[in-house]
Amino acid sequence: MSMPQGVNERRAYHRTNMILPALANFNQASIPGSIQDISIGGLMMEIDGHSVIVAEAEHLIADRAPVVVDVPRLALHGIPATVVRAEQNTRGFNVALHFDQPRVDIAQKIIKRFA
Repeated sequence: MSMPQGVNERRAYHRTNMILPALANFNQASIPGSIQDISIGGLMMEIDGHSVIVAEAEHLIADRAPVVVDVPRLALHGIPATVVRAEQNTRGFNVALHFDQPRVDIAQKIIKRFA
């Protein structure tokens, strides 16, 4: 699907859509969620609305909060990231995370897990 005319795609890396459980660790609180898509530069994660309230989500975005992400099924643990966007949906929040350093090993881990 192409982007609508006049919309600039800012992503530096191709995203892979997948649904996998993950943990986002914010200020010593582990918040479970599920990855919606992932690339070597970051991921989009859906977090249940019972885990994070609107005020907390706004605080995380405003402060560009540091996060540590774990994706056990891809054997990814302790990935430092930053919250860049959070949008409320009907079930909770979609939270966009940017990895502090590109994770070139992600492509290999996806292939190993699903091949």
